[in-house]
Amino acid sequence: MTKRTDNIGSLSRNKRKEKETHPDFKGSCTIAGVAYWISGYINESRDEGGGKYFKLYFEPKKTESSDSPAPAASAAASEIEPW
Repeated sequence: MTKRTDNIGSLSRNKRKEKETHPDFKGSCTIAGVAYWISGYINESRDEGGGKYFKLYFEPKKTESSDSPAPAASAAASEIEPW
């Protein structure tokens, strides 16, 4: 059985939170083969009768290769044959 690693992530309570602006939860995930850091904040809805919800931010993890420019697409849009 192959290990599934794409489109999976996890969050844990941020034990290092020191300020109100720090995320309540931290974690990571992989989406379409790209690794991301996740920052999760617990927010309160402003709507009447609303409740709490998560607001999530995703930031690509920095790697040695991320400093280099992104690879060019295999064919430019102008080179693709119309139907």
